[in-house]
Amino acid sequence: MRSLLMILFCFVLVIASIEAEKYAVGKEPCTWGPSFWCARRENAEKCGPGAIQHCNAVGWKTP
Repeated sequence: MRSLLMILFCFVLVIASIEAEKYAVGKEPCTWGPSFWCARRENAEKCGPGAIQHCNAVGWKTP
């Protein structure tokens, strides 16, 4: 019985780690914020109209 519980526990941990990876902080570049959005117009366009409005208001980064 104890080994069955240990196997079940390990299975749950594996499933939880797989699911957690989907929601890892910083995995999605649009969550990196203005430093990413305003670096290139293409970045802002991928991240949506709010990113474009923000960059238009504060200015685009220039190399």
